[in-house]
Order: sequence, then structure tokens, then C-alpha cells
Amino acid sequence: MMDRAAFLYNTFIKRFRSDPTSCQNALFKDVADFVTCDDADILVVNGYAGTGKTTAISAVIAGLKDVGTNSVLLAPTGRAAKVLAEISHRKASTIHKHIYRQKSVGSDGYGSFSLAPNKAKNTLFVVDEVSLIGIDAAQTSQSSAVFGRVICSRILCSLSATVMTAG
Repeated sequence: MMDRAAFLYNTFIKRFRSDPTSCQNALFKDVADFVTCDDADILVVNGYAGTGKTTAISAVIAGLKDVGTNSVLLAPTGRAAKVLAEISHRKASTIHKHIYRQKSVGSDGYGSFSLAPNKAKNTLFVVDEVSLIGIDAAQTSQSSAVFGRVICSRILCSLSATVMTAG
């Protein structure tokens, strides 16, 4: 009998529209393990520009939807959110639009904002192009994606995944 992580891995592979590279294959395994474990809060996906991080993540998003797991797609800029939405065929928004609500507009024309309540339950947050928000200021030439629990993706020297726990 197949365990849950192996089932998810197979679901991701089926949703991927081509043969995955060895790094993308490893990514699917890492994400399946991450989603089914209880001891990790953030998964960071690293890879050079054009290595297929966002495309692979879109297969993960579709696979998770197939098994009834909700996801919220976020990016630091409107352009990055648009690219993520186009590749995943799902709605994506900026991080700020998702987490802040405008309370009022002052006489100076500036708005007052507050954090919106997080009503999502059993939801994976995917944040693409995380390097644009300074998750690692020392590596400004990199980009990223996050599942949430959270998966972050960013451009690095190779496509790999690193699991971190909150602490």
C-alpha cells in the first residue's frame, strides 16, 4: 500500500505536463514529504532563473487541489502574481493585498491599514519570487516561492529544497 507522501508525489508527477528533470523530481518528493509531515513550517525552493520552479510548483498546486487541499497563491509584486496566475491557471494576488485591509483614508490622502484576519484553515500558502521581499538580503539575485504552512522559492545556483522549522 502507498503512503500519503508517495501518493502526493505521484499526483504531482501526473499534473506535471512534461518529464521532470532530476531536480524537479526531487522537488516533488520534498514537497510531498513536507506537506505530509508535522514538524516543518517552511519549505524553500531554490533554483536558477528558468529552471522550472514556478512550473513545478503549479503542478504541486494542481495536485493538492485534486486531493482537496486549499492553497493561496501570493507574490511580492503585481507582475510576479500575474505570472504565477498565468502558469498555475489560478488566482494569485500580492502579499500586501492578501494580508492588509484599508481602514480609512486620512485628510492627507494616505490610507490607514491593518492586518486582515487569517481565516484560512488547512491551507498551503505559496509565495513565489520571495527574493524580491528580502528573505535573504545577501542573495539579492535570487527569486523564491512559499507554501503555507509555507513553501518559498528563490533563484539560486541549483534547484533544491530546504526544510525549516519555526522556532
